[in-house]
Amino acid sequence: MVIDPTLTWTQEWPMDAGFSPSELTPAFTANQPEENHTQFRAQNAVDVSTSFYRGSHWMESDLTLGSSDAVLFYVHRRIIEDASPKALRSLTGLAMDQLQATDIYYVPESSLILNIILHAVYETSCAGNAPTVEQLIEAVDRMPEYGLEPRSVICSKDPLYSLLLSHGALRPLQVYALAAHHHLEDLATHVSGYLLSQSGKEIDDQTSARIGAIYLKRFLMLVVTRPREIVEILIQPPERHPPTDTCGYEEQKRVTREWSLSLIDIVEEMRPGEYLRDLMNNFADLGVATEDIPIHRIQSVFGPLAEKFSCKDCQVWYYTVSGLRLTDILDSTECCNEQAGEKLKILFLGRDEFSSLVLQELYNAKDVWDELVVVTHPDQRVGRRGSQLSVSPLKVLAETWQDTRLEFIPPSKAEFRQWKLPSPFSSYACDAAASGQASLEQPPASHVLVTASFGRILTQKHLSHFLPTRRLNVHPSLLPQYRGPAPIQHSLLNGDQETGVCVIEMLPAGKKQTDTRKVGIDAGDIWALKSTDQPSGATFSQMRDQLGFEGGKLLVELLRDFKNQKQLYPQPQCVGESTLKIAPMVHLEDAQFSPITSTAEEASRRWRAIGHQRPITAILQVSTEVPTRAVQLHDLQVHMRQPDEAVEQRLAPYPGAVICSASNPSNGSEKALFIRCVGGSILSVRSIKPEGKPVLDAQAFWNGVRKYKDIKFIGHGAA
Repeated sequence: MVIDPTLTWTQEWPMDAGFSPSELTPAFTANQPEENHTQFRAQNAVDVSTSFYRGSHWMESDLTLGSSDAVLFYVHRRIIEDASPKALRSLTGLAMDQLQATDIYYVPESSLILNIILHAVYETSCAGNAPTVEQLIEAVDRMPEYGLEPRSVICSKDPLYSLLLSHGALRPLQVYALAAHHHLEDLATHVSGYLLSQSGKEIDDQTSARIGAIYLKRFLMLVVTRPREIVEILIQPPERHPPTDTCGYEEQKRVTREWSLSLIDIVEEMRPGEYLRDLMNNFADLGVATEDIPIHRIQSVFGPLAEKFSCKDCQVWYYTVSGLRLTDILDSTECCNEQAGEKLKILFLGRDEFSSLVLQELYNAKDVWDELVVVTHPDQRVGRRGSQLSVSPLKVLAETWQDTRLEFIPPSKAEFRQWKLPSPFSSYACDAAASGQASLEQPPASHVLVTASFGRILTQKHLSHFLPTRRLNVHPSLLPQYRGPAPIQHSLLNGDQETGVCVIEMLPAGKKQTDTRKVGIDAGDIWALKSTDQPSGATFSQMRDQLGFEGGKLLVELLRDFKNQKQLYPQPQCVGESTLKIAPMVHLEDAQFSPITSTAEEASRRWRAIGHQRPITAILQVSTEVPTRAVQLHDLQVHMRQPDEAVEQRLAPYPGAVICSASNPSNGSEKALFIRCVGGSILSVRSIKPEGKPVLDAQAFWNGVRKYKDIKFIGHGAA
C-alpha cells in the first residue's frame, strides 16, 4: 500500500548519510487511508533504518518501505524478488512493474520486526541490533504473510540461523518450538541438544500444539532415553592391558573399581537416590531418568581418575577410552529429525565411465538408499552419416541391476530444459514458481540429487525439486581449480603433480551473482574433498578410474552422514588471489601438435590427456613439391636421449626432423618414429594413421615415405 506519492520533506537531508535522526517531517495528502499515517503523524518525524539507508548497499535502492513506527527502509526490488516471487506483492500490494521508486509503501510491522525480515532476505546478520528471541520468533512467524517461506530463507549457513541457535542455549524450548512449527529440521536437530535441561513440565497446551505431534514425540523420546544412553555408553570400564612387572591383575582391578564408582556418582546426579540400588546390583537395568547431567560434569568426574594411576599404560588407555566415550555422548545429544535413520531416495544423473564408477560405489552402499533412480542419455547416432551408435556406459551398468530404475533424458538440449524429473522427485518443490507447479510440498531432506559428469546443465526448474543442501555434484578436481567439463584432461595437460575429487553443492547456472543468490557452474560450496598424487606418466583413463573410485567413496560417506543427520557445514571455495585454471571442453585444435612450438614432454602429456578423445594430429612435409599431409600420432612418449646413442647422432638438430629407428636397442624389430622438438627434446611415436588410411606401425609408415629426402614435421600454421 502506498503511503503518499507526493511525500515532501520540511528540510533538505543528505540521503547518502548513514541515517536520519528524526529530522524529517512528512506532509501527507488527504486521499490516503488515515490508518496508514497514524504512527507517522504521531511522531511528527520519520527515521531511516541504520541498516537499510540510501548508500548502504552497492546497488542503488529502488524501493522504499515504511514501518508502522515511522522508519523508512531503502531496499531493492530484485533482491526481494529473488528471495520469493510473492514477497514484493505481499509487502506492497502491487506487482513489480507497478512500483515507483519515488513512492513509499507502508508495511504493517514495527521497524524491529521488518528489520529482521529484511536482513533474512538479504542474508545478512541483524545481531548488531540485538533483537530478543521473542522478536526473532515473531519475525519468523510473520514471514509467510509476505510470501517468504522460513525453510527457504533460514538455512544452516544463514546468519539468522546462527542467531536463533545462539538463543537456543538459553531458550531452547522456544527456539525448538519455532523450528518445529516451520519444519526447520536442521535448526530443530541442532537446538535439541539444549533441550536436555528441560523436564517436559514447561510444555503447556499452546506450546505442544505449536510444536506438533512429530517433533513433540522426538523431544519426549530424547528426555526419556538420554540417561539410559549415557549409562550404556559408560557402563563398560576400560579394558585391561597385558600384565607387566609394575601393573598386574590386582592393580588393574583398581581401574575398573574407580570407573564403576564414578559411574554411580553420575547416575546419582541424574536422579538422586533412585535406581542407585539397581545400578549396584545390575548395571544393565537402570530404568528411566528425567533429568540430564551436563557433559562438563561427566568430564569432571571421569577426567581426574587417570591421575590416580601410576601405570603409564593405564593412563594412556584410560584417556583414550574416556575421550571416545565422551565423543559418543556428545554425538547422542541431538534428537533425530523427521528423516533420521531413514534411507535416502537418490536421483543420480551421469553418462560416462567416471560417473559409472561413482554410481557403482553408491549402488554398493545399500545401507544409504532405499530408492535409486538412474538418469542418463539415450543411445545416439554419431560420426559421419550416423555410422556409429553411442551408448551411455551408465546405461550399460544400470541395466545389470534389478533394484534400480533407469530413465532417459530427451536427446536435444532444448527438450531437456523442459524435461520433467521422474517421480517421486517431481512431486516436491522448494520454489513453486521456479518449478512451474503450484501447491507442491517442500522436498524432504531424504531426497538427494547427485550428478557426475552428466554433460547437461540443470535448470533452476530442475534444481527446485530438491533442498539446496541436497543438490550434489561429484567433480574430479581440487576446486576452485579446473572448473568446467574437462578437469582431468587439463590437469594432465598442465602436468600437475597433485589432483583430487570434490563433492560440491550444485548451484544454478548464471554469470550474475548477487549477495543473496549464488550462481555458477562448479562454484558451489565444498561438502567433501580428497586429494591424491598424480604420477608423471599417468593417462586419462588411469586418473579417471582412480578419481571415480575415490569420488564414489567420498559421496557415500557424505550421504551416510546425511542419513544419520550429522551436522555438516560445506566450506566455500577459496578463490583467493592465485591464478585459477579452467577446464573448458576439449576441441580439435587442442589436439594439434607442432614440434616447432612444443616440447616432447608437452606432446606426451597431450596424448595422455586427450588422445582417447581427440587424436593428436601433426602436419608432415615430405617434399616442397608434394602437398603436406595431416597424420594422427599414437602412443607418444618422451625419448630419454643419450649423447652417444644412434638416435641422437642420426637425428638432425632442428625441430621437426624425423627418423625411423629401433625403439629398443636390445630389440631391433620394434621401430618408432623419433621427432626432434623444441629445446632439443625427442618424441617417440610408435603408431601413425595417415589421412584416409588405417593405423600403421612406425616401420610400415616409414616405408611409404622414406623415398623422399626432405621429410619433416611442420607447424599447423605453416601448412
